[in-house]
Amino acid sequence: SPQHSESMSPQHSGASARASSSGTQPSASDPLDGAIDHTLDHTLDHTAVKCPGDRAAQAPRPTSKQRWLMLSDSVREAIGSCKGASGKEPASQSRLAARAIREMQRRAARRQSDSHMRMDLWRGMSDIELDLSVGGGRSQAALQEGCDQNGDARSSKQERMEEFLHQGGSEMAPMSTTSDPLVALQYALNGESRQATLLKIATDSFINRGASLAFLSAFPKEMEYLFPPLTYLEPRGWERLLISRDEATGEWTV
Repeated sequence: SPQHSESMSPQHSGASARASSSGTQPSASDPLDGAIDHTLDHTLDHTAVKCPGDRAAQAPRPTSKQRWLMLSDSVREAIGSCKGASGKEPASQSRLAARAIREMQRRAARRQSDSHMRMDLWRGMSDIELDLSVGGGRSQAALQEGCDQNGDARSSKQERMEEFLHQGGSEMAPMSTTSDPLVALQYALNGESRQATLLKIATDSFINRGASLAFLSAFPKEMEYLFPPLTYLEPRGWERLLISRDEATGEWTV
């Protein structure tokens, strides 16, 4: 995910003196090298977590999976709910249960209202460029470009375009999409290439929209929808779209 990088991993000052269960000393260059492979339950139930003292020296080093989980938005939201609105109250699991009940009620009410509502879904793909202008000047230019480079062979760009128009972008597996175009833009800009594609999918009901995964996602702010598999995407051409957000600013063909 573009929101995470290795630099976000927490530093453990006292963990460098510990060795793994096999006796291998941790590497100074790799903070995860030689980490003790404890389970998450063991980490949470460790005495150093419950008792005062030098936690950095006593607590076991988390594994990479544990670090990823503890850095996720869902864990932060759960911890914030346990501590209350002010964040200074003693932690209580009852607050988390009450929050879950309110969330279920809110989602049930919204499902009744937006089940047949039109909604646009977005998917950002880096290092991909499609030309949908079949028979137009741009298609002829792409075909001529391929002929100039490869003789009579068609260009790979032309073949990708015709394949997309024929199949409609159907996928055998569920496709990850989002209702926030800015999230899709971040994924489209994730690659090193300047060529990227944004798919804008128009849906009119929950049947062809798929299930919302925000309630169980580690990153609920991404507003992810699991678009149904084997769904034909009929190309409707393209439109110009200007999206601006910090450094992610540009004009896109959608």
